[in-house]
Amino acid sequence: MRILHTADWHLGRTMRGKSRASEFEAVLGELGEIAKAEQVDVMLVCGDIWDTASPSPESDRLLNEALREMIGLGVQVVLIALYAPQISVLTNVSFDHVPLDELVPLFTDYCGRADDFAVVNADCEMSIAATDGLDRVTFGIDAEADFRATSVVARPDGVSFAVNNQPITLPLPGKHNVSNALAAIAACAGEGVRLEQVGEALASFKGIARRLEVLGTAGGVTVIDDFAHNPDKLSAAIAALKAFPGRLHVMFQPHGFGPTKMLRKGIVEAFSEGLSTEDCLWMPEIFYAGGTADRSISSADLIDDVARRGIPATYVADRDALGDRLIKSVVSGDRVAIMGARDDSLTTFGLGLLNGLSERTK
Repeated sequence: MRILHTADWHLGRTMRGKSRASEFEAVLGELGEIAKAEQVDVMLVCGDIWDTASPSPESDRLLNEALREMIGLGVQVVLIALYAPQISVLTNVSFDHVPLDELVPLFTDYCGRADDFAVVNADCEMSIAATDGLDRVTFGIDAEADFRATSVVARPDGVSFAVNNQPITLPLPGKHNVSNALAAIAACAGEGVRLEQVGEALASFKGIARRLEVLGTAGGVTVIDDFAHNPDKLSAAIAALKAFPGRLHVMFQPHGFGPTKMLRKGIVEAFSEGLSTEDCLWMPEIFYAGGTADRSISSADLIDDVARRGIPATYVADRDALGDRLIKSVVSGDRVAIMGARDDSLTTFGLGLLNGLSERTK
């Protein structure tokens, strides 16, 4: 099975100037062509019914026509807004692309449609409130829960903890990964899997791409790639990295002018509170993948906000030029974390930094 994010399709080259509805049409059309040409099973998983920046009868009509055509070509469509899982898992509810008053009902309904029960994060007050009255099993680290992690210890190669006196070793760093592991434990327990068996599986789990993924080390500098893009995810990734010594350089590329404006305060707080005066934040200009956009905000605005709070922060509009300056600024023992979403070239950028660091040491 191959899992793709829309960013993997290089849509940025074809979407410029198109509406959000046109973007969805293109995605649906491409999926349909894959199913038809390659004779493979294709599944589309998405959030609400349609997330369009400017919904209209015309955009709804175009999207629904594309959807019907895709289904006719054999593509399976799973909408979270309609999905009825056997077990639903809710890790958190936080401000992201849409306001919370739109997100909460979506997740409440999702958890309520579970055939068996919902697995809910007790450490997230919003998740607990959203599932009040539902048949649920809880997990947590700080809050009381059905499955709670105790004796959490950060290690160079991951983290260890215990659940109901069962020791668990996870080869991934960060409190957020402990939380994710607890969610898996709770879901598996509901299916009758013994805790010892889950522990054995977790001990060999190496994670997934772009989730604190170590791309390599050159010249004593380690380059890490992460998908973090909203305040909660940024805070979680930074906390995991700051659990270990070494100056941290974060290269964060915001995506979308609208989302950046909406999340500005939270993003600034994540970096201002997570980084220290020994670290450094770097930002290129906001990533633009097409469509109409109010460009009344720039990455430079976020950099100014963070710098005013005492954290070293540098804005370089061109990302390649930023990379050149970053390579000259780091020293052996430093770590560079690439963070951002929607742009599949971020990993390539990180690998380019490694090449540049290797050349620097020759």
